[in-house]
Amino acid sequence: MKKIGLKVVAGTVGEDEHSVGMREILDIKHGGIEKYGVKYHYLGTSVPVSKLVDAAVETGAQAILISTIISHNDVHRAEMKKLDEICKEKGVRNKLILISGGTQVNRDMARESGMDDGFGRGTKGIHVVNSMIKILRARKIL
Repeated sequence: MKKIGLKVVAGTVGEDEHSVGMREILDIKHGGIEKYGVKYHYLGTSVPVSKLVDAAVETGAQAILISTIISHNDVHRAEMKKLDEICKEKGVRNKLILISGGTQVNRDMARESGMDDGFGRGTKGIHVVNSMIKILRARKIL
């Protein structure tokens, strides 16, 4: 795969302290996106979505990857919607790819909640990279 210089900001959102799934999507040792030349800035767990948006703007990232496991009261959906809304408020929504993942997330739910794509159990780094490339091509950025 040709390296295209993608940069992402990532974190687990809300009050979620789970990091294993996100680390597997990111880290080269787990076959994550880093293996495909994607640079990432990982902000950790329990990250407010506004902090992710600010970090994406500051670093010039093309994408924000969020993860959430806790799903009581549809917290995962609320966090996705909030991310989309903050990006729109800051005027950067059309410049950023928004991808959500987690045990309770699926593609349709993520898209209904304002994300460009969503992933659940069994996702590998290559799936996320392919999704980002497909979105960039559809936006005629690649």
